[in-house]
Amino acid sequence: MTDPSLQQEKLYIALYTRDFYETEEAEDDGRYHWALLAVPPQPLPILNEPTIIKKATRFHARDYHSGPSETHWLYEEIRVNPTGTQKLLAQIPIGDILDNERFLELIRDLPIEQGVEGWNCVTWIKSALSAIDEDGEVVSGGMDEHAWMMLRVMALRAADTEVERKTALASLAGKEEMVAKF
Repeated sequence: MTDPSLQQEKLYIALYTRDFYETEEAEDDGRYHWALLAVPPQPLPILNEPTIIKKATRFHARDYHSGPSETHWLYEEIRVNPTGTQKLLAQIPIGDILDNERFLELIRDLPIEQGVEGWNCVTWIKSALSAIDEDGEVVSGGMDEHAWMMLRVMALRAADTEVERKTALASLAGKEEMVAKF
């Protein structure tokens, strides 16, 4: 008998590098781009047969600069490789998505704030996790304020560690220009 949890998408918080952002200057969550990542169960590889990888979905609020000092926020759902991209720094598990339709409804209904001081992708993530927690049945596990703080610290530490690793590898190879600027 197959374990039902093996058939469910897994939900993660994912942290990505930011374009043109100096991490040394940032002391907060803003030094990385935050998103939710839903990863479907992957088929087991079969010897001598090509493995078909199912695409994951990245859910996030993204800022687009429409002028030198003007930012416009948009909600996006993007199909991505589940093994990550070059910009993916950390992937922290949240739980299993128990009801895909309800999950999509919750996420798609989250407000996107325009012109609100301090509103960003992290604010959106926190409101998404709060909506998931309030629902109580869409994703396994809970996400109260204490759990959010622990998850936030874990995600930041994992991303910082990955940046240090990539920087050291690029430095050893004499290719500092390979390290993404944030």
